[in-house]
Amino acid sequence: EKEWWVKPRLLECDKFVAGRLDADSSRRLFNMSPGTFEWLCSELAPLVHKSDTNFRSSIPPRKRIAIAIHRLAAGSSYVEVSKMFAVGEATVLTCTREVYAALSTAFGSVLAFPTDAAALTRVARGFHNLMALPNCCGLLTVLHLRIRRPSGPCGSNYLDHNTNFSIAAQLVVDASMRILNIAVGFPGGVHHAKILKQSGL
Repeated sequence: EKEWWVKPRLLECDKFVAGRLDADSSRRLFNMSPGTFEWLCSELAPLVHKSDTNFRSSIPPRKRIAIAIHRLAAGSSYVEVSKMFAVGEATVLTCTREVYAALSTAFGSVLAFPTDAAALTRVARGFHNLMALPNCCGLLTVLHLRIRRPSGPCGSNYLDHNTNFSIAAQLVVDASMRILNIAVGFPGGVHHAKILKQSGL
């Protein structure tokens, strides 16, 4: 019987859809173990589920989550992800935005700056034990994530102090480098003091 030739990456995605993805493929596609990916799907599926319409079947939650997580893990373009999962570029964009919103809804409270005295004391004790720094409740930094120059008249707002186009992300970490707070999405040209003020920290 004649066999059709299929690109290996599509075969890999077929295994994913069927739930038969091995550990190596899972780490390559999603940068996580199959168990972690399945757990994430169970947490996010109710938040990204779409009903079928009279015109077409909806994309299953598992595939929607996979599209967004692969884009996060690999940094692939919308075009590359659309080819990988055999969907349109607009679908990749929609799935990515919806899954990111679901991640924020489901896990937004996990990244929370400590507000009670006991939690702040624990963080301060960590810094004191690490480098004898008293009363420090977090280290703050701003990272710049490089992007292509955005089109339109506002593109120059994204030019940072290193003359790269970027999006700024402000992070606060404890003595164990665990993220306590994150604010992301600011144009790279925004002053760090303004980011701090607008972050609501």
